Amino acid sequence: MPEVIQGYSGVFAVSFSEPTTFAVGDWANSIVVGEFNGDGNLDLATANSDFSSFSPWSGSVSVLLGNGDGTFAAPTTFVVGGPRRSIVVGEFNGDGNLDLATANSDFSSWSGSVSVLLGNGDGSFSEPTNFAVGDRPSSIAVGEFNGDGNLDLAVANIISNDVSVLLGNGDGTFAAPTTFAVGDELNSIAVGEFNGDGNLDLAVANGLSDNVSVLLGNGDGTFAAPTTFAVGDFPFSILVGEFNGDGNLDLATANSWSDDVSVLLGNGDGTFAAPTTFAAGDHPFSILVGEFNGDSNLDLVTADYWSDGVSVLLGNGDGTFTAPTTFATTFTVEDELNSIAVGEFNGDDYLDLGTSNFSNVSILLNTTGPPGTPEDDNLSGTSRNELIDGLAGNDTIDGAGGNDTLLGNTDNDSLIGGAGDDKLDGGSGIDIMIGGPGNDSYVVDNSEDTVIELADAGNDTVNSSITYTLGDNLENLNLTGNNVINGKGNNLDNTITGNGANNRVNGNDGNDILNAGGGNDTVNGGSGADQIIGGRGKDLLRGNDGNDIFNAGGGNDTVNGGSGADQIIGAGGNDLLRGNDGNDTLTGRPGSEILLGGNGDDILNGGIGRDRLNGGAGNDTLTGGASIDRFIFNTNQEFETSAIGIDIITDFDVQRDLILLDKKTFTALESDAGEGFSVETDFAIVESDDAVATNGAFIVYSSASGALFYNANGSESGLGDGAQFAVLNNDVSLEANNFQIR
Repeated sequence: MPEVIQGYSGVFAVSFSEPTTFAVGDWANSIVVGEFNGDGNLDLATANSDFSSFSPWSGSVSVLLGNGDGTFAAPTTFVVGGPRRSIVVGEFNGDGNLDLATANSDFSSWSGSVSVLLGNGDGSFSEPTNFAVGDRPSSIAVGEFNGDGNLDLAVANIISNDVSVLLGNGDGTFAAPTTFAVGDELNSIAVGEFNGDGNLDLAVANGLSDNVSVLLGNGDGTFAAPTTFAVGDFPFSILVGEFNGDGNLDLATANSWSDDVSVLLGNGDGTFAAPTTFAAGDHPFSILVGEFNGDSNLDLVTADYWSDGVSVLLGNGDGTFTAPTTFATTFTVEDELNSIAVGEFNGDDYLDLGTSNFSNVSILLNTTGPPGTPEDDNLSGTSRNELIDGLAGNDTIDGAGGNDTLLGNTDNDSLIGGAGDDKLDGGSGIDIMIGGPGNDSYVVDNSEDTVIELADAGNDTVNSSITYTLGDNLENLNLTGNNVINGKGNNLDNTITGNGANNRVNGNDGNDILNAGGGNDTVNGGSGADQIIGGRGKDLLRGNDGNDIFNAGGGNDTVNGGSGADQIIGAGGNDLLRGNDGNDTLTGRPGSEILLGGNGDDILNGGIGRDRLNGGAGNDTLTGGASIDRFIFNTNQEFETSAIGIDIITDFDVQRDLILLDKKTFTALESDAGEGFSVETDFAIVESDDAVATNGAFIVYSSASGALFYNANGSESGLGDGAQFAVLNNDVSLEANNFQIR
């Protein structure tokens, strides 16, 4: 167990791993822990209702044998009849093997029974033997009620509002039940010794009457009339523990309708103090006790049905509990939590959790580490996965092995992750964080924080709420918080993600993945083949050197590919996409984009918006896409073949698209800017390419080939300084009104 620091009255942290799930039968209502096959590893058993076979409703028990490392073998299923509401473990026939008993309900007739499955000692069980009890049993408990040394059973029955006590014969069979009237809608039953006479007593949670009934045992298998004690709204589960150090057993209930826990401190005479209420999770269905954080005080844990999580309430040792810490147990909304169990599943001497859900079991391994104090601590972990919280003070924390979470909290701390994938958070103050081998993550919140990583020591991530430049051997950077901050990479292949503010992100050398996040960001890829994502906001994205891939994201973005063969995708906004050098691919997507190919043989695709496409130099392929598009030919100088190339227009639509010709490039044109061909002789259509050079028009379209020429010589022979500059390859009937001069 964790080290206990004497004299410290603060709150010790508790932590559990992400859940691992294992399949069981349908609607696992209840879960218990036992050692069923003699290998020393704790195993699990669930009581399942199997509601998938509605006529008749059936029941089963799933047994999962533990591997000793927190994992479990595939379940073995034992069919036991009607729907199973509750399951317990006991040794009922004297052979030393643990047995199982389930409480079963027949929903068609409300009659109930108990099924006893005798263990064979190898993880298997005999066919069940059934014993009648009251109407619709909801919960079952084990105790020795009559002093003969044989384990007995007590069953809470919802419909008949009574408790059935079955005295054990010691051979796996039980006598006919004796019935004791109790409260209204009995949901749960627990066993304890409440009045100091040495006889086991019973406590029952009554749902509709919002109270607890205590039945004091007479030592002969009979019980006194119940005494009731008020609790919260619709108590669904009850347990026994010693919460305030006075030696008297206490009670705790999980109240499903008021989302809280009621704690009743025992007086030692069979009576209890008025309840104290502590918040729990959403609709707690089950409650158990354990010591989870190393302070020697008993803690509580609830299974929260509607939130699919468990809530841990740490005990203070005086009968009070901290606010709950909640841990998710399942990842799908259909996996309703019904029950919880506590056991040590992976050999590290720390109590873990198991929950029964709709059709699986979730295992949460305890990762609580040695506790810190408000003083200057020197804390060391072990080879297990731990959470170590230094609290206040200038702490030195060494995680050693395992995947650890190290928290420095306030003051100036030194955190050493050691082996494993560690999370290091120094908190406020000037901290030194050393990850060691493994894929580590760091939290940086002070400009004087130091992060140290060795070469070849994993793939590591810095989460920074301040402007930060990745140091040596650090691969990834996440900008956190809401402030305007900047991030810069190093010479490795970095992944850098901005926050929701206006960030400047620079990848530097390496093949980087840069995600601007929200805000109006400026992103520079630097050298290398980078992937740049604009995210939300109005972003300026620059690829610089290398063959880069851009996704502008939402917002009206400007993208400059830089040198290299780049792929540029406009995504959601009205974007300006520039390929610059290289053979680039520009894709506009939904917005109204401006696509500028630059140098190189580029591919421009406007997408579904109203786009403007200019291939620039090189032999480009231009696709406007849906909507109204403009194909622009402009080099900001007089026409030169090397500066404009021959572009392919793949989808020109004569009903809505236009070809824009700039008079600074096509200087021979006599038509006025801002219109089509105001001088009719500027444009002509010929039937073959051979007829172009002898035509007197300056812009000539060959209907046979779809080629578009600039005839700089006009009526003189030849094209002069002109040449072919485009081809329309979708067999269109081009007219003079498909052009605009500018």
